Amino acid sequence: MKAVARVRPTSDRWTSSLSLNQINHMVKSDASPEVYRFSAQRVAAEFDEALKWMSSLGIRTNSGRIFEYAKVLSNWAVLPEANDTFAAHALSPAMRSAVLDSNMFISVHRAFHKIPQSELGGIVDKLKMSIGGPADVADETEKASAPRNFLFEAVVAANFYCPNQGVHTFLSSPSDTGFTYLSRHIFVECKRLGSVNGIENNVRKACNQLTVALNEDSTSRHGGLIALDISNIISTDTAVADEKLLTSHMAKQMDQFIESSSIDWQKVYPQKDPRIFGALFRFSRLIQSEFDGLWVIATEWGVNPRQGLGWSETRYMQRLARALQSGSRDRNRSLRRSH
Repeated sequence: MKAVARVRPTSDRWTSSLSLNQINHMVKSDASPEVYRFSAQRVAAEFDEALKWMSSLGIRTNSGRIFEYAKVLSNWAVLPEANDTFAAHALSPAMRSAVLDSNMFISVHRAFHKIPQSELGGIVDKLKMSIGGPADVADETEKASAPRNFLFEAVVAANFYCPNQGVHTFLSSPSDTGFTYLSRHIFVECKRLGSVNGIENNVRKACNQLTVALNEDSTSRHGGLIALDISNIISTDTAVADEKLLTSHMAKQMDQFIESSSIDWQKVYPQKDPRIFGALFRFSRLIQSEFDGLWVIATEWGVNPRQGLGWSETRYMQRLARALQSGSRDRNRSLRRSH
Protein backbone atom coordinates (compact mmCIF):
# COMPACT_ATOMS: atom_id res chain seq x y z
CA MET A 1 0.00 0.00 0.00
CA LYS A 2 1.29 3.45 -0.87
CA ALA A 3 0.39 6.62 0.97
CA VAL A 4 1.32 10.14 -0.04
CA ALA A 5 1.65 13.28 2.04
CA ARG A 6 2.01 16.73 0.53
CA VAL A 7 4.33 19.14 2.24
CA ARG A 8 5.26 22.61 1.11
CA PRO A 9 8.81 23.07 -0.05
CA THR A 10 11.47 25.14 1.62
CA SER A 11 12.38 26.93 -1.58
CA ASP A 12 10.70 30.00 -0.02
CA ARG A 13 9.49 31.36 -3.23
CA TRP A 14 7.05 31.06 -6.03
CA THR A 15 5.42 27.68 -5.16
CA SER A 16 4.86 24.76 -3.11
CA SER A 17 4.76 21.07 -2.44
CA LEU A 18 7.05 18.41 -1.24
CA SER A 19 5.59 14.95 -1.88
CA LEU A 20 6.52 12.34 0.68
CA ASN A 21 5.93 8.82 -0.62
CA GLN A 22 5.69 6.54 2.40
CA ILE A 23 5.44 2.76 2.24
CA ASN A 24 2.82 1.32 4.64
CA HIS A 25 2.72 4.56 6.63
CA MET A 26 0.20 7.37 6.20
CA VAL A 27 1.29 10.96 6.78
CA LYS A 28 -1.55 13.42 6.49
CA SER A 29 -1.19 17.09 5.65
CA ASP A 30 -4.09 19.49 5.49
CA ALA A 31 -1.93 22.19 3.94
CA SER A 32 -2.91 23.23 0.44
CA PRO A 33 -0.18 24.38 -1.93
CA GLU A 34 0.62 28.08 -2.03
CA VAL A 35 1.45 29.96 -5.22
CA TYR A 36 3.76 32.94 -5.36
CA ARG A 37 3.45 35.24 -8.34
CA PHE A 38 6.12 37.65 -9.51
CA SER A 39 6.58 40.36 -12.10
CA ALA A 40 9.63 40.80 -14.28
CA GLN A 41 10.54 43.81 -12.15
CA ARG A 42 10.40 41.78 -8.95
CA VAL A 43 12.56 38.87 -10.12
CA ALA A 44 15.10 41.31 -11.61
CA ALA A 45 15.30 43.18 -8.30
CA GLU A 46 15.67 39.98 -6.26
CA PHE A 47 18.37 38.64 -8.55
CA ASP A 48 20.22 41.94 -8.24
CA GLU A 49 20.12 41.57 -4.45
CA ALA A 50 21.48 38.03 -4.75
CA LEU A 51 24.33 39.20 -7.01
CA LYS A 52 25.29 41.97 -4.57
CA TRP A 53 25.45 39.41 -1.78
CA MET A 54 27.55 37.05 -3.89
CA SER A 55 29.91 39.91 -4.78
CA SER A 56 30.34 40.64 -1.06
CA LEU A 57 31.48 37.02 -0.68
CA GLY A 58 34.23 37.54 -3.25
CA ILE A 59 32.37 35.84 -6.12
CA ARG A 60 32.80 37.29 -9.59
CA THR A 61 29.40 38.40 -10.91
CA ASN A 62 30.34 40.68 -13.82
CA SER A 63 30.84 37.92 -16.39
CA GLY A 64 29.60 34.46 -17.31
CA ARG A 65 26.06 33.17 -17.33
CA ILE A 66 24.88 35.04 -14.23
CA PHE A 67 25.94 38.31 -15.87
CA GLU A 68 23.92 37.27 -18.93
CA TYR A 69 20.93 36.48 -16.70
CA ALA A 70 21.15 39.90 -15.08
CA LYS A 71 21.08 41.60 -18.50
CA VAL A 72 18.16 39.48 -19.71
CA LEU A 73 16.10 40.14 -16.58
CA SER A 74 16.93 43.85 -16.54
CA ASN A 75 15.84 44.24 -20.15
CA TRP A 76 12.68 42.28 -19.45
CA ALA A 77 11.87 44.45 -16.42
CA VAL A 78 11.75 47.68 -18.43
CA LEU A 79 9.49 46.38 -21.18
CA PRO A 80 6.01 47.95 -21.36
CA GLU A 81 3.54 46.12 -19.15
CA ALA A 82 1.65 44.71 -22.11
CA ASN A 83 4.77 42.85 -23.21
CA ASP A 84 5.02 41.25 -19.77
CA THR A 85 1.83 39.25 -20.30
CA PHE A 86 2.44 37.05 -23.32
CA ALA A 87 2.17 33.28 -22.99
CA ALA A 88 4.99 31.43 -21.25
CA HIS A 89 5.54 29.17 -24.23
CA ALA A 90 6.56 32.26 -26.23
CA LEU A 91 9.62 32.79 -24.06
CA SER A 92 12.89 31.95 -25.74
CA PRO A 93 14.94 29.10 -24.26
CA ALA A 94 17.51 31.65 -23.11
CA MET A 95 14.82 33.60 -21.26
CA ARG A 96 13.45 30.47 -19.60
CA SER A 97 16.95 29.49 -18.43
CA ALA A 98 17.54 33.02 -17.12
CA VAL A 99 14.33 32.99 -15.07
CA LEU A 100 14.59 29.43 -13.73
CA ASP A 101 18.32 29.50 -12.97
CA SER A 102 18.21 32.97 -11.42
CA ASN A 103 15.50 31.66 -9.11
CA MET A 104 17.93 29.00 -7.86
CA PHE A 105 20.52 31.65 -6.99
CA ILE A 106 17.78 33.72 -5.34
CA SER A 107 16.69 30.79 -3.16
CA VAL A 108 20.27 30.28 -1.92
CA HIS A 109 20.59 34.00 -1.18
CA ARG A 110 17.28 34.04 0.66
CA ALA A 111 18.28 31.12 2.88
CA PHE A 112 21.82 32.14 3.78
CA HIS A 113 22.33 35.89 3.32
CA LYS A 114 22.04 36.65 7.06
CA ILE A 115 24.74 34.15 8.00
CA PRO A 116 28.24 35.65 8.48
CA GLN A 117 30.62 34.79 5.67
CA SER A 118 32.97 33.14 8.15
CA GLU A 119 30.24 30.58 8.94
CA LEU A 120 29.07 29.83 5.37
CA GLY A 121 31.76 27.23 4.76
CA GLY A 122 31.24 25.24 1.59
CA ILE A 123 28.26 27.32 0.38
CA VAL A 124 30.62 30.04 -0.85
CA ASP A 125 32.73 27.49 -2.70
CA LYS A 126 29.64 25.99 -4.34
CA LEU A 127 28.48 29.42 -5.50
CA LYS A 128 31.94 30.23 -6.87
CA MET A 129 31.85 27.02 -8.89
CA SER A 130 28.26 27.52 -10.07
CA ILE A 131 28.64 30.74 -12.09
CA GLY A 132 30.16 29.17 -15.20
CA GLY A 133 28.73 27.03 -17.96
CA PRO A 134 26.44 27.94 -20.87
CA ALA A 135 23.66 30.44 -20.17
CA ASP A 136 21.06 28.23 -21.83
CA VAL A 137 20.69 24.81 -20.23
CA ALA A 138 19.91 23.40 -23.69
CA ASP A 139 23.54 24.07 -24.62
CA GLU A 140 24.90 22.20 -21.61
CA THR A 141 27.12 19.17 -22.24
CA GLU A 142 28.32 16.56 -19.78
CA LYS A 143 31.72 18.24 -19.65
CA ALA A 144 30.10 21.62 -18.98
CA SER A 145 27.60 20.40 -16.37
CA ALA A 146 29.68 21.01 -13.24
CA PRO A 147 28.50 24.61 -12.58
CA ARG A 148 24.82 23.65 -12.51
CA ASN A 149 25.67 20.58 -10.45
CA PHE A 150 27.24 22.78 -7.77
CA LEU A 151 24.25 25.13 -7.88
CA PHE A 152 21.90 22.19 -7.31
CA GLU A 153 23.93 21.23 -4.24
CA ALA A 154 23.56 24.77 -2.89
CA VAL A 155 19.81 24.75 -3.58
CA VAL A 156 19.38 21.44 -1.73
CA ALA A 157 21.30 22.93 1.20
CA ALA A 158 18.96 25.93 1.16
CA ASN A 159 15.94 23.62 1.05
CA PHE A 160 16.99 22.03 4.34
CA TYR A 161 17.76 25.30 6.11
CA CYS A 162 14.90 25.64 8.64
CA PRO A 163 16.60 26.62 11.92
CA ASN A 164 13.34 27.76 13.56
CA GLN A 165 12.12 24.17 13.18
CA GLY A 166 15.32 22.57 14.41
CA VAL A 167 16.64 21.66 10.95
CA HIS A 168 20.18 22.96 10.45
CA THR A 169 22.14 22.67 7.20
CA PHE A 170 25.75 21.45 7.28
CA LEU A 171 27.57 24.38 5.73
CA SER A 172 30.79 22.33 5.55
CA SER A 173 29.76 18.72 5.05
CA PRO A 174 31.93 15.74 4.01
CA SER A 175 29.14 14.96 1.53
CA ASP A 176 27.70 17.37 -1.06
CA THR A 177 25.53 18.81 1.69
CA GLY A 178 23.68 17.63 4.76
CA PHE A 179 21.64 18.68 7.78
CA THR A 180 21.00 17.90 11.42
CA TYR A 181 17.56 17.22 12.86
CA LEU A 182 16.56 15.56 16.14
CA SER A 183 20.21 14.87 17.01
CA ARG A 184 20.83 12.99 13.77
CA HIS A 185 23.27 13.99 11.05
CA ILE A 186 21.89 13.31 7.58
CA PHE A 187 24.43 13.39 4.76
CA VAL A 188 23.16 14.18 1.24
CA GLU A 189 24.74 13.40 -2.13
CA CYS A 190 23.33 15.34 -5.10
CA LYS A 191 23.03 14.28 -8.76
CA ARG A 192 21.40 15.95 -11.75
CA LEU A 193 19.91 13.46 -14.19
CA GLY A 194 20.07 13.86 -17.94
CA SER A 195 17.96 10.81 -18.74
CA VAL A 196 16.05 7.96 -17.11
CA ASN A 197 18.81 5.61 -18.22
CA GLY A 198 21.20 7.37 -15.87
CA ILE A 199 19.21 6.78 -12.69
CA GLU A 200 20.72 3.49 -11.56
CA ASN A 201 24.36 4.46 -12.10
CA ASN A 202 23.91 7.83 -10.41
CA VAL A 203 22.16 6.27 -7.41
CA ARG A 204 24.87 3.62 -7.13
CA LYS A 205 27.59 6.27 -7.21
CA ALA A 206 25.75 8.42 -4.65
CA CYS A 207 25.32 5.43 -2.31
CA ASN A 208 29.06 4.74 -2.46
CA GLN A 209 29.84 8.38 -1.70
CA LEU A 210 27.38 8.41 1.20
CA THR A 211 29.02 5.33 2.70
CA VAL A 212 32.36 7.15 2.75
CA ALA A 213 30.79 10.13 4.53
CA LEU A 214 28.88 7.93 6.98
CA ASN A 215 32.01 5.95 7.83
CA GLU A 216 33.68 9.19 8.88
CA ASP A 217 30.99 9.52 11.56
CA SER A 218 31.04 7.06 14.44
CA THR A 219 27.34 7.44 15.35
CA SER A 220 25.21 4.64 13.93
CA ARG A 221 21.97 6.65 14.25
CA HIS A 222 23.05 9.04 11.49
CA GLY A 223 21.92 8.49 7.92
CA GLY A 224 22.06 9.49 4.28
CA LEU A 225 19.80 10.73 1.50
CA ILE A 226 20.31 10.94 -2.27
CA ALA A 227 19.07 14.13 -3.96
CA LEU A 228 18.22 13.88 -7.67
CA ASP A 229 17.29 16.79 -9.91
CA ILE A 230 14.90 15.33 -12.51
CA SER A 231 14.06 18.60 -14.28
CA ASN A 232 15.63 17.38 -17.53
CA ILE A 233 13.56 14.18 -17.66
CA ILE A 234 10.14 15.47 -16.55
CA SER A 235 7.78 16.92 -19.15
CA THR A 236 7.71 20.71 -18.91
CA ASP A 237 4.79 21.44 -21.22
CA THR A 238 3.17 24.81 -20.53
CA ALA A 239 -0.42 23.83 -21.24
CA VAL A 240 -1.45 24.37 -17.59
CA ALA A 241 -1.79 28.09 -16.83
CA ASP A 242 -3.85 27.89 -13.64
CA GLU A 243 -1.71 27.84 -10.49
CA LYS A 244 -3.86 25.40 -8.53
CA LEU A 245 -4.08 23.03 -11.47
CA LEU A 246 -0.35 23.40 -12.00
CA THR A 247 0.61 22.29 -8.50
CA SER A 248 -1.83 19.38 -8.68
CA HIS A 249 -0.45 18.43 -12.09
CA MET A 250 3.14 18.56 -10.84
CA ALA A 251 2.31 16.46 -7.78
CA LYS A 252 0.85 13.83 -10.08
CA GLN A 253 3.93 14.00 -12.29
CA MET A 254 6.15 13.39 -9.26
CA ASP A 255 4.02 10.46 -8.08
CA GLN A 256 3.98 8.93 -11.56
CA PHE A 257 7.74 9.31 -11.88
CA ILE A 258 8.35 7.60 -8.53
CA GLU A 259 5.90 4.80 -9.31
CA SER A 260 7.32 4.11 -12.76
CA SER A 261 11.04 4.52 -11.99
CA SER A 262 11.51 3.53 -8.35
CA ILE A 263 12.73 0.06 -9.33
CA ASP A 264 15.83 1.74 -10.79
CA TRP A 265 16.97 2.97 -7.37
CA GLN A 266 15.27 0.47 -5.07
CA LYS A 267 17.20 -2.42 -6.64
CA VAL A 268 20.47 -0.69 -5.75
CA TYR A 269 19.80 -0.33 -2.02
CA PRO A 270 20.03 -3.99 -0.87
CA GLN A 271 23.76 -4.06 -1.68
CA LYS A 272 24.39 -0.66 -0.11
CA ASP A 273 24.74 0.87 3.35
CA PRO A 274 21.54 0.35 5.41
CA ARG A 275 21.98 3.83 6.87
CA ILE A 276 20.86 5.32 3.54
CA PHE A 277 17.19 6.25 4.06
CA GLY A 278 16.10 6.91 0.48
CA ALA A 279 16.04 9.51 -2.29
CA LEU A 280 14.94 13.11 -2.67
CA PHE A 281 13.72 14.49 -6.04
CA ARG A 282 13.24 17.96 -7.48
CA PHE A 283 11.93 19.60 -10.63
CA SER A 284 10.68 23.09 -11.53
CA ARG A 285 8.18 24.61 -13.93
CA LEU A 286 7.65 28.14 -15.24
CA ILE A 287 4.21 29.34 -16.32
CA GLN A 288 2.32 32.57 -16.76
CA SER A 289 -0.93 32.93 -14.87
CA GLU A 290 -3.98 33.04 -17.12
CA PHE A 291 -5.71 35.03 -14.36
CA ASP A 292 -3.56 38.15 -14.15
CA GLY A 293 -0.55 37.60 -16.46
CA LEU A 294 1.96 37.39 -13.64
CA TRP A 295 4.59 34.67 -13.59
CA VAL A 296 4.81 31.55 -11.46
CA ILE A 297 7.75 29.26 -10.76
CA ALA A 298 6.67 25.98 -9.23
CA THR A 299 9.14 23.62 -7.61
CA GLU A 300 8.08 20.10 -6.69
CA TRP A 301 10.09 18.12 -4.14
CA GLY A 302 9.55 14.42 -3.49
CA VAL A 303 11.01 11.84 -1.12
CA ASN A 304 10.86 8.08 -1.65
CA PRO A 305 12.17 5.98 1.28
CA ARG A 306 14.02 2.77 0.58
CA GLN A 307 11.94 -0.38 0.83
CA GLY A 308 12.22 -2.05 4.21
CA LEU A 309 13.17 1.15 6.03
CA GLY A 310 12.83 0.59 9.77
CA TRP A 311 10.02 2.01 11.88
CA SER A 312 12.29 4.48 13.69
CA GLU A 313 13.74 5.83 10.44
CA THR A 314 10.31 6.04 8.81
CA ARG A 315 8.98 7.99 11.79
CA TYR A 316 12.00 10.26 11.53
CA MET A 317 11.21 10.97 7.87
CA GLN A 318 7.60 11.81 8.79
CA ARG A 319 8.69 14.28 11.46
CA LEU A 320 11.26 15.80 9.12
CA ALA A 321 8.56 16.37 6.48
CA ARG A 322 6.41 18.23 8.99
CA ALA A 323 9.36 20.33 10.12
CA LEU A 324 10.13 21.30 6.51
CA GLN A 325 6.48 22.24 5.99
CA SER A 326 6.54 24.49 9.05
CA GLY A 327 9.85 26.00 7.99
CA SER A 328 8.40 26.82 4.61
CA ARG A 329 5.43 28.53 6.24
CA ASP A 330 7.79 30.63 8.38
CA ARG A 331 9.77 31.82 5.37
CA ASN A 332 6.69 32.38 3.25
CA ARG A 333 5.27 34.67 5.95
CA SER A 334 8.60 36.50 6.13
CA LEU A 335 8.61 36.89 2.35
CA ARG A 336 5.09 38.36 2.33
CA ARG A 337 6.06 40.89 5.02
CA SER A 338 9.11 41.99 3.02
CA HIS A 339 7.06 42.80 -0.08
